[in-house]
Amino acid sequence: MNPFDGVTPSLSGLGGEANGRILLILGVIWGLCILGAAIFIIVNGARLSAARKAKNPQEAEGAKSAVVGSVIGLGVIVMAPIIVGAVIILGGL
Repeated sequence: MNPFDGVTPSLSGLGGEANGRILLILGVIWGLCILGAAIFIIVNGARLSAARKAKNPQEAEGAKSAVVGSVIGLGVIVMAPIIVGAVIILGGL
């Protein structure tokens, strides 16, 4: 017997005003995460450019890995709502 049978996630129990505030706060947090990831891409891109101009292959390789990691991180952050939605949908099957 599943005690969570028929239970669905909902913020409606908090009331309309609180629901709007929570969604606003989540949106701001998500936006700040996107901004932070973009800053990491810019900083690591500048590091990569400087390493290439200095003809330092070891530093350039490290900076390239950091840029790729930052881009992947940004992709995951942007796709977070899709990933969470998929988990909720698949969890309900």
